[in-house]
Amino acid sequence: MKKLVQIKNLKKYFKTGRRQVRKAVNDITFDIYRGETLGLVGESGCGKTTLGKIIVRLYKPTSGQVIYDGIDVHKTGSPHNIALNKHMQMVFQDPYASLNPRMTAGEIIGEAIDIHSQGQKGFKRERVIELLQTVGLHPGLSGRYPHEFSGGQRQRIAIARALAVEPDFIVCDEPLTALDASIQAQIVNLLEDLQKQKELTYLFISHDLSMVRHICNRIAVMYLGQVVELASKDELFEHPLHPYTQAVLSAIPAPDPDLETTSRRVILPGEASNTFKLSSGCGFNSRCPKAEARCRQTAPVLSEKGSGHWAACHLS
Repeated sequence: MKKLVQIKNLKKYFKTGRRQVRKAVNDITFDIYRGETLGLVGESGCGKTTLGKIIVRLYKPTSGQVIYDGIDVHKTGSPHNIALNKHMQMVFQDPYASLNPRMTAGEIIGEAIDIHSQGQKGFKRERVIELLQTVGLHPGLSGRYPHEFSGGQRQRIAIARALAVEPDFIVCDEPLTALDASIQAQIVNLLEDLQKQKELTYLFISHDLSMVRHICNRIAVMYLGQVVELASKDELFEHPLHPYTQAVLSAIPAPDPDLETTSRRVILPGEASNTFKLSSGCGFNSRCPKAEARCRQTAPVLSEKGSGHWAACHLS
């Protein structure tokens, strides 16, 4: 498969008022292949959203590269920036906060078409109607404001806005979190249908591992600003290598009550380390039940342990 997005040694540090530095994204390297859905999972505060925003150029990295189809997205000039915006879009977590409350659904979707000057007079109205129908909304709703829609409908509008410029790559930043379970299934089905129709590539950010297993081809697990494991979804669920991944997977409820009573939950001691004061060794060593002396001294590097299965662990 062809690489569409390449993340190389990416870092994003935030300075605080107390002269401290938070290492939100700390030296991440991986690839996203054209046409796939790569899941990005991890607990709150691990840097998932920050990474997504760097990829689509909402944040500038402290160092490292994001290469989209051979172009370094953070080193391009103004004309290239507009072209990149067409190819890379983002669907945000909260569909209400991400939509302008003073604009109608039609205006929100049509704004991107205006910015990128697609087509001639009359094209925008036809395109907005087409996009509303594509995401399962009636064209007659184009004159309504965001507060007049349900959460699921608002997220459909957000997806239509992302599709307005016909992108190749979309970052979906926990697009299901604010929705009811039944609506989540509808949005997932919509994303899958759109991917088949338009040959889209997704980075799907979530904390719901069951949903990630359903929609994604490969899964990357983040912990404290670093990717600690990356593998195909089946390989990751059946043969997790990193102790953090093993603990996270053990928390997924089993659909069979008999299996649930016999399943073994891995309880991690303590809490995640402070990203302001990361130790020189493995960031997970203070919580890892298998940690050795070398884990506290040397940080492991994400390396391939098997065919397409990567892990950052001395013991894997």
